[in-house]
Amino acid sequence: MTSSIPAPSWAYSHDVTFSNPVFSHHTIKNANKSEVALAPENFRPNGGFTTATTKFLPNSNSSNDTKIIYTVRHGNTPHNDDSNAWGRPVAWRYLSQLRKNFDPQLTPEGARDARAAGEMLLQEMKMMAATGGCGSVDEEEATAAPRPVTVYSSPLRRCVETAMYMIKHAGLDRPGGGGAGGCGGPVTLRVKEGLREWMGYRHGHQSDRRGSRESIRALVEQLKTGLGVEVRYTLDVPEQDQFHDEVYVDVDRRVRGVLDDIFSDEGGSSGACVMLVLHNRCNKSLLRVLGHAPASVEDFEVANCAMLSYRVSRRQLDDHEVGARLAYEDVQWREDQKQSENNRRERLRRAVEDARAWNNDESSKHRVDDLRKFLQYHAEQRNDPAASEALESLENDLILLPN
Repeated sequence: MTSSIPAPSWAYSHDVTFSNPVFSHHTIKNANKSEVALAPENFRPNGGFTTATTKFLPNSNSSNDTKIIYTVRHGNTPHNDDSNAWGRPVAWRYLSQLRKNFDPQLTPEGARDARAAGEMLLQEMKMMAATGGCGSVDEEEATAAPRPVTVYSSPLRRCVETAMYMIKHAGLDRPGGGGAGGCGGPVTLRVKEGLREWMGYRHGHQSDRRGSRESIRALVEQLKTGLGVEVRYTLDVPEQDQFHDEVYVDVDRRVRGVLDDIFSDEGGSSGACVMLVLHNRCNKSLLRVLGHAPASVEDFEVANCAMLSYRVSRRQLDDHEVGARLAYEDVQWREDQKQSENNRRERLRRAVEDARAWNNDESSKHRVDDLRKFLQYHAEQRNDPAASEALESLENDLILLPN
C-alpha cells in the first residue's frame, strides 16, 4: 500500500546571522513609503559576502543542501502607477479589471530601475569578476557577491523583462566568475509558474493574468534580440493561463515547490547561487516558507527592483513532520481565506469612502472628475467594457452603500 504522504518533503530555513531583513533595524527603506529600497546595503549580508564564499562556496558551483538566493521584485508597471496615483483601494476597485492592466510591461521607470539593479549586482560581483580564475578563494573574492548560475523568473511579463534587463546589465549573459573559487558561463533563465503573483481571492486583477506559453516564449526571444542578450532559457509553465482564486498558503505551497526544484536539480545545474525575480506577495510567501510567522511578514513591503540575499538550507522531513505541516496548512488556509475576505471588504469600504470624500470636498472633487474621465476614455475610445462597468460602479458608489 502506497503512503498518501508525499516523500521526500523538505523544510527550508535561512541563516539569520547571514541576513534577516524582516527584523533588521539597518534595513534601508524609501523615505515616502515603508518599503525596502534598492540599495547595496540591503543586498549585502551581515559582514559582506565573506560568510557565503568562505564557509559554503569555497570550491564548488553547486550544493544540494545550502544555496545563496537573491530575490528581486519586478520593476514598476502601469498598475503600480495607478496605485500610487489613486491609492490602492481606489485603483483596485475601479481600475483593476481594465484591459490595459492585462499582464503589463515595465514602465520607462521600471526598465530604468531594472537596469540599475543589474548594474548594482555587477558592482557587487566586480571583485569576483576581476579575479577571473578558478580554484581557491582569495581575500579579494571573499568580499564579493557570488555570481548567480541560474535566474528563476515569474512568467508574468514584468518579471521576465526585469530578469532580462538584469541579465544584460549585470553581465550574466557573458562568461565570468561563477561563484567563489569557480568559473561560470552565461546564466540560464528558467521561467517558473510557481513564482507568479498571487492570483487573489475574489478580485481577479488583470495584472496577475498572463498570456500563453507561446507568448512568453515570443517575449523572451524579442528581449534577446532587442537587448542583444544570448541566454539559454526554459519555460516551466502550462500552455494556457490557469487563473483561479488563491489564498496566501496556496502561494506558499507553489513557492516551496520552486525551492524543491532548485535544490533537487539533478547534477546541481541550478548552481550554488541563484536569483529569483518575483512579486511582493511571493516574497512574503518565500519568507513564510523559510520559517517566518505569517503575521511577521504581512507588512514587510519591498520596493520595485529591491534586491535581498539569503543563505537558505533544506532539511528532509519525517512522516510525522509532514503530517504536522499538512495539518498546520489546513488551519492556515482557513485563516488566510478569512484574512483575504476581510481585506477585500476593507479595500472596498475604503475605496468608496475615498471616492465619496473627494466628491464632497470642493478642493478634491476634481479627483472624482478625473477618475470619471479616465474611465470614460477607456470605455469609449478603447472599447473596454470593464471600464463601462467600473464607471457604473463609481456612480453607484457615490450614492449607495457597497455590498
